Amino acid sequence: MESKSKLERSELESIQQVVQRKRQIAQYLGGVEIEKYGAFRELDGLDANMKAIQIDLKAKYGEIEVNIEDGSYTLKDGHNTED
Repeated sequence: MESKSKLERSELESIQQVVQRKRQIAQYLGGVEIEKYGAFRELDGLDANMKAIQIDLKAKYGEIEVNIEDGSYTLKDGHNTED
């Protein structure tokens, strides 16, 4: 019959602490990846919204450059307009 040898309690606890911490970090990183994925999806949605707004503005005003601070715009041919 084979005899089982065991580590000292402090050695086992050290190993267990490291393994537990590695699991915690892996779980945390998984959560971060999920949040990152969600943020990228939101950015994609915002890009789609911006494109739709740009299409609407182009249909209404033509090719323009918009100052997002005050809402003024300049026609791409260089003429300023006031609205």
